[in-house]
Amino acid sequence: MFTFRSKLQSLCLAACLAAATTGEAALVNFYDAAQLVPYANFTSGGNLTAVGLLARKSGTLYWAFFDGNGNRRANSSFPIEADELHPFFWNPITAGGNTLEGQPGFLLFALDTNGDAQITDADWPVPLGANAFYIAPPDDVAYIPTLNVDYSWLASSSPVSWNDQPVMDVLSVYTGVTVDIQYYIDGAHGGDDTAIVIWSPRRMASTQNMTLHNGDRISKPIGVELPNENLNLIDLETNAEVTSGFFGDGYLRWNVPNASDDDQVTLFLFSMVSSPAFGAIQTLPPNAY
Repeated sequence: MFTFRSKLQSLCLAACLAAATTGEAALVNFYDAAQLVPYANFTSGGNLTAVGLLARKSGTLYWAFFDGNGNRRANSSFPIEADELHPFFWNPITAGGNTLEGQPGFLLFALDTNGDAQITDADWPVPLGANAFYIAPPDDVAYIPTLNVDYSWLASSSPVSWNDQPVMDVLSVYTGVTVDIQYYIDGAHGGDDTAIVIWSPRRMASTQNMTLHNGDRISKPIGVELPNENLNLIDLETNAEVTSGFFGDGYLRWNVPNASDDDQVTLFLFSMVSSPAFGAIQTLPPNAY
């Protein structure tokens, strides 16, 4: 916990928190040609997503914000120096106004180091790193995992042509495994709330079958809707199958579909739990087996 004094102080302090809390260091926060922030949002209350970008080589840093269906809604670029830690804030100033306020999406950053406006192997080795956090003033912050993106995983090497999200694959994936995703709710928004964030480079089946387990070892099958192409947020308190007698803490068990050459399923997920009793937003990775 810390006092929200300035955006820059928050960014530095959140970086320390993120470094201390990440539980998947083998798959998250690797330097690469590009970096994906799977959840970004800002609100009228001052909540925003902050990203610390670290360049190992000088160049032009391209960025784009995409909505849940992968439509580019904002983009730009700026110069960055080698070994510079550059703060980036997804807020009304960066977004060019309030049109995107309260509209969750995701961010993609890529570093061009040779001035050809392309993201290719010519920009290597591994020029860009990132940490991301969701800041909720006056005194809260939640860690958001960042995913490295290899240049070969991009549908186009030209950032200015990214009208639709270009990421074809990600290194950090849950596919063909079973995951348990913890939640903590009380049945009313503004109290104990959980947002489950699921990011995938392409659409999956719009309804996924999961099993809901509460803290008393009682379980029941439920259907979970994933209507968007890339980014889906699960709010359990809007699911009648969940709120019909299943409150408090528990977890969702999901047998993630297997990947295949014809229908590849790669995804990344985590949950963000907010509770007045905790006084903080906590980021929880799933337990996979």
